[in-house]
Amino acid sequence: MERCSSMNKSLLFLSALTLVNIGCAEDKGFKGGVAKTQPKEAEVIKPEPTKAPFSEVFNLNTQQSELDIVWVIDNSGSMREEADQVRRNFDNFIDSVGEDTNLKLALISQTDTIFGPDTTVTLSDEHVANGHKQVNIPVGSTNALAITAAASCDASQTNIDFNSNDILAEIDGTSEICGLSEFSYSQDFIDRNFGRQAYYMESPGLIENAKGTLAGFFRPNATRAYVFVTDDNAHTVDQEVFLKMIKNNSPELEPIIYAFRGDTSTGTCSVANKGTAYENLSSQTKGEVFDICKDDWSEHFSTLSKSIVTKTNNKFTLKHSPIPGSLVVKVAGNEIDEASYELSGLNLTINESELGEADATVRVNYDYEKE
Repeated sequence: MERCSSMNKSLLFLSALTLVNIGCAEDKGFKGGVAKTQPKEAEVIKPEPTKAPFSEVFNLNTQQSELDIVWVIDNSGSMREEADQVRRNFDNFIDSVGEDTNLKLALISQTDTIFGPDTTVTLSDEHVANGHKQVNIPVGSTNALAITAAASCDASQTNIDFNSNDILAEIDGTSEICGLSEFSYSQDFIDRNFGRQAYYMESPGLIENAKGTLAGFFRPNATRAYVFVTDDNAHTVDQEVFLKMIKNNSPELEPIIYAFRGDTSTGTCSVANKGTAYENLSSQTKGEVFDICKDDWSEHFSTLSKSIVTKTNNKFTLKHSPIPGSLVVKVAGNEIDEASYELSGLNLTINESELGEADATVRVNYDYEKE
């Protein structure tokens, strides 16, 4: 019995000693029986996106892309015959292009100038009711680009500082068009090149009056085109500055410039000056120029209509973003080379030379990431 009692006492002593040692042990990262460092949450691994094939078909016969086009008519006294040519063909042009595109048209031309209605072009009430717009401002011989740029930008970006009580006043050096001051207005140039009656047509006040008149007109994804009709050259704003001005807020904008302009080298009719600025603009933007000296402009208008419809309807919006390297484009069943088209986001543009017949079918095959 004593041996058992002694053994039990020894066991109790050892148990107590063990408890004391545990209580006095160094902190090993435990406190109150709870670990200081919590276990990490399980990492969520997202599944790889599924690559899915997709095919889209576009019919050029029914393709109607957005087209915003601005016509600008020189209303000076020498433009009577040219304005008459435009009036003869204008309604047919609007109706024809409107059938093949989603057309929105603006016309910058005064409805009655100091030279009378013979140099003006006016939109019909029907066309205005259909959403087209007349900007009733006279355009002079040399300020068409300046007026058009000021009209195209927000009004707050154009400030022409001059004496409003003097239509012959020169523009101050602090003036801006579309936020840029890279233009010139020389009263000496006006004095040397124009008669008294034409002073008003070249007044800096007309640029001020034009500012912002088309600011809300343009649609963000539309093809934008300008058509100038003049027998003179641009002076206040040249071709390089004009493009900088209209692209100042939209660097991605790629306008197309057309022009009915005078060509002094042909000698077939009297023109004020060769329209060099308009020729350069058309060349830079892949537009076209037309000779104002032709007796009948119907062929000019037919060529213009076909060109602008083709350049508008060669743009296609895809439903998904193609995985790089997966895009295959076919026109009329024939695959075209990558150099013949350009993809920007969801927007696919095909060189018009590849489109051929108006009723051709464009098939686009590609893979996209399906979540």
